[in-house]
Amino acid sequence: MKTPGFWYQKSSGLEKILSPLSDLYTKIGRRHREKSQPRKLSIPVICVGNIVSGGS
Repeated sequence: MKTPGFWYQKSSGLEKILSPLSDLYTKIGRRHREKSQPRKLSIPVICVGNIVSGGS
């Protein structure tokens, strides 16, 4: 399998601009997971499917 050419291209600097937002998003997600509690439901729950990232 051949690696994509963009892996070796010089970065545009956008990564440096978006990096703080990525860190903030990670911290918010972590805090949400720490504070959330699972719920006990009175009826059975069936989950069908999976998580899709980037479309299908």
